[in-house]
Amino acid sequence: MADRSRYGHIGKERDGQIAHPTKGWPEAVPFGSAKNGQSLPMCIGVRFGLHFSGIAVNQNSRSTLVAELSMTAASFRILGDDLVPEELTILLGKNPSDAYRKGEELPTPLGNRRAARTGYWGIAVARKEPADLDAQIAEILDGMTDDLGVWQELANRFQLEIFCGLFLKEFNEGLSISAATTALLGARGISLDFDIYYKGDD
Repeated sequence: MADRSRYGHIGKERDGQIAHPTKGWPEAVPFGSAKNGQSLPMCIGVRFGLHFSGIAVNQNSRSTLVAELSMTAASFRILGDDLVPEELTILLGKNPSDAYRKGEELPTPLGNRRAARTGYWGIAVARKEPADLDAQIAEILDGMTDDLGVWQELANRFQLEIFCGLFLKEFNEGLSISAATTALLGARGISLDFDIYYKGDD
């Protein structure tokens, strides 16, 4: 079972990067499989309209009245109890920003140490302002293997996700993710995990 509580509270930062949220994660789906009898979408572009003043998310619709999203944070993470960081680094051909095995001693925010509940291998990139998830995801994948057989093996063994922090300054902002980006992620068995933050104007 993947560790779902070690990333710190929402909004916490370290070295300019947003921490992973402490919340339930979506159920992992093996690469190439289906969920609830539905085939998984692989190659669609998505437009999100984010309305902070109410509970409404509008996908695949673009309006000239919706401002572009102010800022995005993005990081890639692989999770698994039998994860060996050195193996993943060799398979993917890129060094991680952070990595550890299950049971490894990790520092806590209070200066103590505790054992990691699962293995972790991750890459974080700088925030984009204005928002540009396509560029951030391209930077994350840049330099990694293009061998889809390797990605299929990893997706079947581990949980692969890109965490996206979406930061709004206005009550109504929008974000686009291109079909090319979703195709790259779908072919590799990588899911997207979104957290939305409203900062307002300082």
